[in-house]
Amino acid sequence: MFKAESGRSSAVRLLTRISALLAMLILVLSFTTPAVAMDSRITGVVTAVDTYSGTLVVRPADNQPSAMAMTEYTFVLRHGTRVVLCDQNSTVENLGIGQRVTVTYHEQDGKTIADRIDISAPPAPVIVACNLE
Repeated sequence: MFKAESGRSSAVRLLTRISALLAMLILVLSFTTPAVAMDSRITGVVTAVDTYSGTLVVRPADNQPSAMAMTEYTFVLRHGTRVVLCDQNSTVENLGIGQRVTVTYHEQDGKTIADRIDISAPPAPVIVACNLE
């Protein structure tokens, strides 16, 4: 009887240790696993594009709730950023100042990453009047 009781108590100790290790693992993972953020979306006008540094600056439209919080958003463009113009795949090189865009983005490591850019319309042409007289 003594041996059966000893075997049972060692099994209980083993289960207690395993439970404690699992609890610690869950606790550690809860602090190290990044939070999954939902994608956000903003519509506005392109004020700057820098394909060399991979950034896009958008001034939110006046009707956007975020327009009160920030005057402009700077997005990081990555290789996987999808650009869409007239329901067709496009490229970052087709973005221009003055274009109305909707940017779907997420926050990561303190940066605003552009996931998708929908171009609403091509930029209005700039007309310069010159008097050659």
